[in-house]
Amino acid sequence: MRVIGGSKKGHPLQAPAGTITRPTTDRVREAIFNTLQGHIAGAMVLDVFAGSGGMSMEALSRGAKWADLYEKDRKAIAAIERNIAFLGFGDVAKLWKGDALYFLSQNTKQYDIIFLDPPYYQGLYDKVVSLILQQKILAPDGVLVIETDGKRTAPLAEELIGRLKQIKTATYGDTKIDYYSL
Repeated sequence: MRVIGGSKKGHPLQAPAGTITRPTTDRVREAIFNTLQGHIAGAMVLDVFAGSGGMSMEALSRGAKWADLYEKDRKAIAAIERNIAFLGFGDVAKLWKGDALYFLSQNTKQYDIIFLDPPYYQGLYDKVVSLILQQKILAPDGVLVIETDGKRTAPLAEELIGRLKQIKTATYGDTKIDYYSL
């Protein structure tokens, strides 16, 4: 796993040991950032269920202004801390250690890009997106990027989809990416 583009292109990224976290592959990350190309420069980024932090590291490398990362798994936290330090992003990234639902419920910031990749099949998509909408965390021109299992037909309940505009959907092997805006 490595940074695909920007100022840190080619730098390796640490992934958490074990099988609990499934880092987004380089191929899928590259496709996501090709889609987000016009949204990254100067962006405020939120990475919910950050895993290795690869999505945030990629965004910062490509010119995002700031990244907040939410993660509670201790192996993932250790990997994120190593990635932030190794890439020198300590002054433009903050790792929040603990429950993402709690942090979202307390959040008062708005973000231009939100990456959402919770553990599959735990019923977290609707809860997280509800909090994002309730707390007005997604900026008016922002993009919500949701990663799911490619076999899944719709990651969100109909009432949530009705409050968002789907920009694009794409499937890469067993990974599906949905892009939404307000």
